[in-house]
Amino acid sequence: MATLGTFVSGQVLTAAELNAIGTWTSYTPTYTGLTIVNGTVVARWMECNKMVSFYWRYTVGSSDSVPGPHTISLPVAPAYYGHIFNAYIRVPGLQTIVVAAENFADLTDNNVRLRSANSGAVGNATISSGNIVVIEGTYEKA
Repeated sequence: MATLGTFVSGQVLTAAELNAIGTWTSYTPTYTGLTIVNGTVVARWMECNKMVSFYWRYTVGSSDSVPGPHTISLPVAPAYYGHIFNAYIRVPGLQTIVVAAENFADLTDNNVRLRSANSGAVGNATISSGNIVVIEGTYEKA
């Protein structure tokens, strides 16, 4: 992961250094309320100095268990807690349901939680096989 450092006047940056800034890197998050057996996950993140952007997409498999409540770890610890991230569930052929994902201000861990009305559901949407759940956001790292 490329990080911009402290530069001095007249210092030359190479094209390789500039191109490496903001390069997406895969990560393997940890989960609660979610057991992935045959579903697929794309998890990646990038940083520029202390700004971190992440993207997590999960296509629910027929053998997966999604009882909830659902948490997904962030790639890097945040500088503070209380973020709200973009999240949505795509139900193929039907609709996209916008939900919230948050890193609660009163918790000091490195997890994002989907707001869950009941077990296995987010808002009014039940997470089931073939659904695509996406969480993405930007935050300041510690």
